[in-house]
Amino acid sequence: MKREFYFYKSWVAGFRIIDLLPKFHFSKNVQAWSFTRNWGVNWFTYCFQFTIVIQSDLNEDRAIAHEKNVARYMHS
Repeated sequence: MKREFYFYKSWVAGFRIIDLLPKFHFSKNVQAWSFTRNWGVNWFTYCFQFTIVIQSDLNEDRAIAHEKNVARYMHS
């Protein structure tokens, strides 16, 4: 399992009142052997993102591994 941690400044734009509220986002994705979850928070012009990448058995056929990962991770 590989974990990545990012903190970076995004593009600077004009100030809006709605920018005072944090924005949360979440995504998950399966691509053959790997499954990725992303969590993030955007607040002001800064972004905090946390990513987890899980690798399955690489000896399996790519299509079979994809189907198993969809069943295991995407439907939970």
